[in-house]
Amino acid sequence: MLSDLPKTIDPIRLARAGSRLEGSLETGIMERLAPLLMTPDGHVDFRLDFLQDSDGVNIVESECCTALSMQCQRCFNPVAIEIHTHSRLVVVASEEAARDIPADCEPLLFNGENLDLARMIEEEILLALPIAPRHEHEQCHAGTRDSLAGNRGKNPFSILKNLEL
Repeated sequence: MLSDLPKTIDPIRLARAGSRLEGSLETGIMERLAPLLMTPDGHVDFRLDFLQDSDGVNIVESECCTALSMQCQRCFNPVAIEIHTHSRLVVVASEEAARDIPADCEPLLFNGENLDLARMIEEEILLALPIAPRHEHEQCHAGTRDSLAGNRGKNPFSILKNLEL
């Protein structure tokens, strides 16, 4: 759905105008996110509010929402991962300037060249992904400690005692 949205954005110009961008992007176009998904046919709904505070600081308030199909790291079956993000980004020109932003904000490094909108949304989703996606314990198809307890008495090396040397 990128056709209705700009491909690139100037966050300072948008903040000065008090703009809002809202839409949906397909996960399949996100080069870093798509390989992590079991099926890259989903979408990310987002809203970006651009504003300037009373000190002239350019701010982007970002909200993203998606449901992704990832591989459970316990049972290796698909698991639906719901992602809801809310970020407050401060537009900065350098990493040095990023050190001075408020603690409840994240830096958005902007060197004057327009930012790729899809890449910016993708970054928000990547930062919110779980390190090891997995089902809730009771929903997972992987073996549990209880199901493995029956094998506790068997020594896996007991067959070696019959080996003649």
